[in-house]
Amino acid sequence: MNQNIFRNAFVTLIGITLLASSAYAKEAKRALAEQGMPAPAQGPVEESSNSGLVRHLVFFRYMPGTSDKDVKMITTRFLALKHECKRNGKPYVVSIDVGGANSPEGADLGLTHAFLVTFKSENDRDYYVGRLTPGKPGTAILKNSDGSDLYEPAHDQFKIDVGPYLYVPTTPVALDTSVGNGVMVFDFTTDKFKQ
Repeated sequence: MNQNIFRNAFVTLIGITLLASSAYAKEAKRALAEQGMPAPAQGPVEESSNSGLVRHLVFFRYMPGTSDKDVKMITTRFLALKHECKRNGKPYVVSIDVGGANSPEGADLGLTHAFLVTFKSENDRDYYVGRLTPGKPGTAILKNSDGSDLYEPAHDQFKIDVGPYLYVPTTPVALDTSVGNGVMVFDFTTDKFKQ
């Protein structure tokens, strides 16, 4: 009897866990049904409408002495890219969110502001990122059929303009120190790391 209670509780726990992922929802329902147990009332969690979106995280660390007014100007310019960036005459940036560092962990490497830029595709992100060296022809990720750079001019200009405000270390930077560069970028696609 105790083994049945434990087994049923275990199967229920596994079933609920599996229901949390829509990819496993049918299997979870089947496993629960085999044990004569109903699925949880709320049913399976539906696939996120954010599936496949590309998230482009940008973190800034400003030069010492950068004024609050300058930080606000840079933030305003960054947020304006959502409307300024156009591809074939249409905006393609889904959203831009911003926030200041507020973690109590002390692991921010001196980075003070974060921006989360969302795109519908990696191709849109690549167009936005554009030139890997801002203002330098021939360094764009994407190319036109004639081999010329294909990139977002508004973002390219923004990178040129914000550069002087971002921290540049005066000593070599080691990965395990709290001294970092003035910008860090990390991108991911919302459905590419499912377990």
